[in-house]
Amino acid sequence: MKHATFSVRPVLVACTAVALSAQDALYAEDFDTPVSTGWSVRVGAASRFNIKTSVQNIVPATGAGLYDDGFVHPDSSGTASGKTWNWGYNSASQVSGDQIQYHHLEGPSSIQDGSLSKAALGGDIAARYALYEFEIGKRNARVGFEFGYGYSTFSGNINSASSGSATFDTYNYSTGGGTPPQSPYEGNATGPGMVIDLNPTSHTTEVATGNASFQGAVSTDIHDLRLGPTFEFDITKRLSASVGLGYSALHVDSSLNYSESYLYSNPAFPSSSTTASISKESWLPGVYSSMMLDFRITKHLGVFAEGDFRYNQEMDFEDSTHKIKVDFGSTYGAKGGLVFWF
Repeated sequence: MKHATFSVRPVLVACTAVALSAQDALYAEDFDTPVSTGWSVRVGAASRFNIKTSVQNIVPATGAGLYDDGFVHPDSSGTASGKTWNWGYNSASQVSGDQIQYHHLEGPSSIQDGSLSKAALGGDIAARYALYEFEIGKRNARVGFEFGYGYSTFSGNINSASSGSATFDTYNYSTGGGTPPQSPYEGNATGPGMVIDLNPTSHTTEVATGNASFQGAVSTDIHDLRLGPTFEFDITKRLSASVGLGYSALHVDSSLNYSESYLYSNPAFPSSSTTASISKESWLPGVYSSMMLDFRITKHLGVFAEGDFRYNQEMDFEDSTHKIKVDFGSTYGAKGGLVFWF
């Protein structure tokens, strides 16, 4: 008697073929009825480029009778008397007998190229609502709106150094034997007040080599809020493209920590070394536009890639010697991550 033989392999092949056919049918059915209107949420990584940070020295005002440690200007009576009560000085160390000394220093600048441009890196989440679907040709299209929040940060160093010739001028003004008011003192043109000579009794100039250096560390945190309309167009059942534009508001928290020194070859020059910190927080309004591609993996899950352009106001802040500008005038960004349809 012959016994029938049974092979498992053809059965496995048949089962696999049936499973794949069923899976293809399921996906086909899934994308025959995609989510057309309603909510979707995007979560991903974000980067922003072309944010420019610059640091500049604040150059003190100069002119006749204006010095680093005070001023001597004509008062309301004019110049005929050769005297004035429109004067001021900063420190008791400037008084020497019946003379008040004023100084003016000119030398190399500590900042030659105080600029920084680095990418801000972070994350982004956005929610979109498709309000209405319609057809363009044989393709589906949707209009809606979106709102989003993003956080990014960047940091970097601004270092600069220079050397060159420096001059230190000293001007002596006679008090006429009077005792100056306690420093710091600031008179005015209308007076009255103690009078001193309007013109210096003597003037000396010293020359030296100066070396200036600046080491600064910039840190900036950016919180991004945006809201605007969207237009989406299906390229295929899985792939769609969209554009958006609207209002953008940035909350920026920026700081500069720096060390600065001025050293001179002549010990009579006022060498100095300073360490300081400056910071500011501010809201910066603006606008944005974006372009995005969505690829559906399943009916409710996909991936996206997005590029955008932003224009926001700049932020300025300063101390007595430096001005910092963080410029968001024309920045562009790239994002990518997951998208969920509900």
